[in-house]
Amino acid sequence: MTYVSEMEISRKEFERINRLLAEIDFDDDSNEMTELMRELNATEDSWCDGFYFEFENGSTILIDIRSGSHNYYDDVIWRQGNEDILFDCSYVLDEENEYCIDDDVYICKFIIKED
Repeated sequence: MTYVSEMEISRKEFERINRLLAEIDFDDDSNEMTELMRELNATEDSWCDGFYFEFENGSTILIDIRSGSHNYYDDVIWRQGNEDILFDCSYVLDEENEYCIDDDVYICKFIIKED
């Protein structure tokens, strides 16, 4: 079965998160990276944002955007009852993010609002 959950996000924030995931490298000491970190307000070992999707079968998916000591990553957890599944990082946030568990497909869909 396929389940879909939607959430609104501004285009500016959606693009900022994807730039954090794709471009930030805390090991890079160049002036360009320092400027980019300042522009995106990037900090090491921090939580950036979280998105909580609820589905009609009672399960949820939490997408956390975090940073470590080297870069930003997406931490995705599916939950239903006492069962948790942690997905591998994809380092990108798509408008439709698809996660498969057994025979079920969960789609976390971002509705992009123009700024």
